[in-house]
Amino acid sequence: MRDQHLLINLVILLWIPGPLKGWYYSSQFTPLIVFFMLFLAVVKNTALPHFVRFHCMQAVMLDIVVMLFVILQPYFPAEVRWSPFMNFYDILSFNTCMPAIIYCIFWALCGRYAELPWVSDSVYMQVEASEQMP
Repeated sequence: MRDQHLLINLVILLWIPGPLKGWYYSSQFTPLIVFFMLFLAVVKNTALPHFVRFHCMQAVMLDIVVMLFVILQPYFPAEVRWSPFMNFYDILSFNTCMPAIIYCIFWALCGRYAELPWVSDSVYMQVEASEQMP
């Protein structure tokens, strides 16, 4: 029975974000609005369980890391962008971000905290700081 629920959760994770992708990238301000909505409505909401606020903040932090990889790409010189180094950069960014995201999704679906070095520490600090603010 538990395996069936895990399978249903995985199907939801795979099928629901697809149609939302077009809406998410429809404007350059949409990701910023979504960030503030998640941060103010979920992370700062002390009525929600710590587990939910922690994983929401961790998703935001991982999104920032992925965005940094994407933002840095255009600033490489043209010689680097059209060289094998860029291929290496793309492979490195994918192979560092994707396993971290999959790891966090797996532990969140299992109902446990996903502990990533540095990221989880800053997430704990941010969630605790939001609890102390009025």
